[in-house]
Amino acid sequence: MEDIFDFIEDACEALDLLSRFYRISYDKSKEIYDNKGRMIDDGITEEIGWSEGDIYNTIENDEGITYTFNDACEHLTEKYEENIDAFIDMGEETGAYFISLLESKFLTIDEMQRIALIRKIVRTSFAFFLPSNYVLYESIQEDSTCCLFKHRNFMPDDEVEEYEEKDEKGMYKALSFVTWLINECCIFLSGVGTLCSDYNINLQEITISIFRLTTTDNPLKFDILGDNIGADNIFSNKKKDNIIMNWEGQNNVLTDMFRQAKNRGYLTNSIPEIASFLKENFSCFEKTKLSTIETQLKNNNSSANAIPKDEKRIKLEE
Repeated sequence: MEDIFDFIEDACEALDLLSRFYRISYDKSKEIYDNKGRMIDDGITEEIGWSEGDIYNTIENDEGITYTFNDACEHLTEKYEENIDAFIDMGEETGAYFISLLESKFLTIDEMQRIALIRKIVRTSFAFFLPSNYVLYESIQEDSTCCLFKHRNFMPDDEVEEYEEKDEKGMYKALSFVTWLINECCIFLSGVGTLCSDYNINLQEITISIFRLTTTDNPLKFDILGDNIGADNIFSNKKKDNIIMNWEGQNNVLTDMFRQAKNRGYLTNSIPEIASFLKENFSCFEKTKLSTIETQLKNNNSSANAIPKDEKRIKLEE
């Protein structure tokens, strides 16, 4: 697992550096078409180079020149320049390979350990959930770097090749490694979403619990995790007008009611879904961990299951 987290951290650093050097945004309202319906402006705005306040715009390399993108990414380039062939020799995408390792790990650990592992992956991948990075790594995913830099749309292939070889902006040496890292991490995170779906792990609940205190005016986006998480703003999923049930009995009696309904096939929801429902809709579970509720739902030996003796049963008035 150490190799996986090391790779995620490198990919997040690569995404951070690229997003600071190459700032790209998209505004559909700025798309322009001519009278024949042909697009003459795709609504994409780009800026190349460190922003004025970036630290790399204030320091110099060994040659006394302001740090280029190649300079900033040198440690990543050197690290993967020696190992990239080994990754390629795996015979499949690196992201897919790491998913296979994760799935193998899942087979050797229990449900709680799987959830803990997914929580760590989601937390480590924070940079990929920033909305400002979406246009950037979506353009990378399509075909390496061919969708980056608008000048490519107006230059013949031979001119593009010559332009990149000159590398006057000092960015193309590192770019291939950086975009490769980002793209493979996107593949990996999408696979994580699929794996969670296969193992019935409530990925939406995990993301909510991890990032609840980090919401800003621009909510995080988790589309990269796939359909298992949903594309809507997960922080606003809970209805503000939910009616909370005030249960005055023992908690285990309530969980056993739902467990028995689940075991008899009356409820077809998963255990994590039922646990999430109880936590969100019953006041007695407000401060209870989801993992604890799930454990109670699985407990077939609870005292709440016992049938009371006849003399202790409550008799209803006739």
